[in-house]
Amino acid sequence: MKRILAIAILLVTVFISAGAKEKSLKYNCGDIVSIKQGSSYSISFEFHITKGKSKSVEIVYDSELEEQIKGFSLDVDYKALDKSLSVGVAEFPNRFKRIAQTLKPMPVKVYLEMDEISSIDLSAASSVYFDGYFSSSDLDIELSGAANFSTPLKIDGKSLSVDCSGAANLSIYGDFDEVSIEASGAACVDYIGNAKNIEGDFSGASRLYLQGDNRKSEIECSGASNMKMKGKGENIHLEASGACKIDAKDYSVRHAEIELSGASIAKITVTDELRHDVSIASKLTYYGNPKMVNLSEIKNVVQGGM
Repeated sequence: MKRILAIAILLVTVFISAGAKEKSLKYNCGDIVSIKQGSSYSISFEFHITKGKSKSVEIVYDSELEEQIKGFSLDVDYKALDKSLSVGVAEFPNRFKRIAQTLKPMPVKVYLEMDEISSIDLSAASSVYFDGYFSSSDLDIELSGAANFSTPLKIDGKSLSVDCSGAANLSIYGDFDEVSIEASGAACVDYIGNAKNIEGDFSGASRLYLQGDNRKSEIECSGASNMKMKGKGENIHLEASGACKIDAKDYSVRHAEIELSGASIAKITVTDELRHDVSIASKLTYYGNPKMVNLSEIKNVVQGGM
């Protein structure tokens, strides 16, 4: 009887190139829809993901890692039930963890193929390179530390959830019904695509770039976050506090409700109705000739020239 829940990895080949001092490990897995980086102990990872259905995974790294860090080995898990692959570094003695922090950059490179992507979870100094246009149903992405997408992820799906923190950054091109983006710290998120509904929560010194058409947007910014929008929409509710900067001059929306507090600054193009509540130290510049509804006694709202 097959044990579906069991880890299903088979080591096939170990290859060492004497010239390049590279060590190559090859694994046979099943279909992969989720990837996660395990413990890294200051070792960086590069994930190279190509559109395809190959069940083979190749991991390449400089054999000097084994020479400098005694006991160095990889911790690789594949779970057939949820089609997930986890790659990290196995635990090694503390005295070698200090050595790992001083080594020259020697990334562990992971090569795999994916057709559908359901989740990506990376941390520390990991990076991902994508090649191809992928598909998804519900896509969940979580990046922290200095993790990044070194090339944009091109993908279409039903729902997209992004949680980006630290100094992480990513770019996504594609269309979704529902999009939820959360960014904090100094994280940077670019989303270029059409979405029926967009929810965003941005704090710290995070940066967001949105381009595309959507029906409804609910955006909340705080701290010193910075957002730029291009495209068009039906409705937007935008709330900013602290010292946020929002440039939506090139985003044309029919109905807008804007709340600014602290020393926030916003620009937006509105065609039908603009409801606004702007504090005395904030400023809202609007473009177009909408019906104006002032929700406060302060009139720190000006019409910009087209």
